[in-house]
This record gives sequence, C-alpha cells and structure tokens, in this order.
Amino acid sequence: MVIRGVGRRAVMLWVVLLVLVAGALGVEYWRTHLGDLEPYGFGYRSAPVAPGTPVYIGIYEGSVDDDPHTVTIDRVTPRVTGRTSETRFEYLICYGPLGSVHGRAQLEQACDRIEPALGRQTTFGAGGRDARATLVVGIDSTAAGRVVIEGYDIDYSSGWRRGSRHSQVMTTVPFRRYAGSS
Repeated sequence: MVIRGVGRRAVMLWVVLLVLVAGALGVEYWRTHLGDLEPYGFGYRSAPVAPGTPVYIGIYEGSVDDDPHTVTIDRVTPRVTGRTSETRFEYLICYGPLGSVHGRAQLEQACDRIEPALGRQTTFGAGGRDARATLVVGIDSTAAGRVVIEGYDIDYSSGWRRGSRHSQVMTTVPFRRYAGSS
C-alpha cells in the first residue's frame, strides 16, 4: 500500500519508530511495576503503652504458598494522621511470624533473629532462605499521646526493577504516662 505523497521509506521509518517507542514504554512499565510484594491489609489497635516502650507490628510476611521472591526494601513511609511530637519509626526484618509485641525484649523472644530492613536483600515466600521473614515496623514515642497511621508505603527493588505497594495496616498506638490507666 502506498500513501499518496509519502514514500515507502518514510512509512517504514514511522512504523519502526512506533515499534521502538512501544517497546521502550513496555520495558519501562516492566521495570517500574515489580509485583512481588503483596502487603497485609488489616487494623491494629494497641493497648496503651508507656512512652519509651516501642510497639512492633508485622506489616508484610511472604506466604508459604508464594513462590520465593527476593527484594530490597528501599524505603517505608508511614501515612501518619495523628502523632506525638516525639514519634520514631524503625523498620526491621524478623525471622519468624510476628503479629505484634510490646518492647524490644518481646520482639527478641518472638524472632529467631532480627536485622535492619532498609537496604538489605530479603527473600520472602516458600523455599527461600528467609522464607519466614516478616517486615516489621517499630513505633515509639518519648511523649504521651496517640499515634495513628493509615498504612505504610513500601518502596522496594529487585535488581534494576522497582516497585511500590501500600500496606493497609491501620495502626493506633496510645502512649500514656501510666500505661495501665484509662
């Protein structure tokens, strides 16, 4: 088919250009849409704790039914809607299943081992060396008040591929000077 006024060579160049652009867009989508991490979605409301007592909550654990997938947790950003002026967050990998615990001593009892989460390769899911790895957030405050989080944005990578997921773990932690008071 010859388009009037346009040579065959020009049409072929446009076709090649369109194929190259479509291919580049497909590669970029593949590189930036790493789908290996499917975080939890649930609510957690802590019993009152004294300021200075961290609360540790599991926000992602690979299922034993999952294929193993190795990712590097690059950044975790809590979606904070209420906080004390002295709120601190810590992100760890706990080897062993973890729902929630109060205090570092309970965390150390619950986990076979604990490592920092950010910037470290971890294999989640069945069959991997770290198959029982759980991504954990530690929430602490030195001031009384209530910390309310609507979830966590998790940025991760695998090689040169990148991904981002939202973990809908709604979290409320009341820090009170006398944790047993109401």
